[in-house]
Amino acid sequence: MIKVQTLTEFIGIDENNPDETLDEKLVRKKVIRNGKLKVIKRTNRAGFKSTGGKKEVKMTAKEKINRMKSQKIGKLKRKAKTNQANRKRKLSMKKRGNLK
Repeated sequence: MIKVQTLTEFIGIDENNPDETLDEKLVRKKVIRNGKLKVIKRTNRAGFKSTGGKKEVKMTAKEKINRMKSQKIGKLKRKAKTNQANRKRKLSMKKRGNLK
């Protein structure tokens, strides 16, 4: 008689050991928000997103495209704001006499 193995038995992962886990899951990440340590659940797989920290769902193609577009817009805005801040900083340094 053939014994059917579970996925964890087949791969050789001990279910009782939390360090040995599958890659396809949500991982806990410690972040600092408003000066306090907070634990959030994130996915580490490309093309997936976490929904409310409960499960991971594959992103639709439209969502991926929208995210890429918004990232490009954000990049341009960040670059412009950084240049603006650097110009103001250079001017104030010149006024103080620190930069000749």
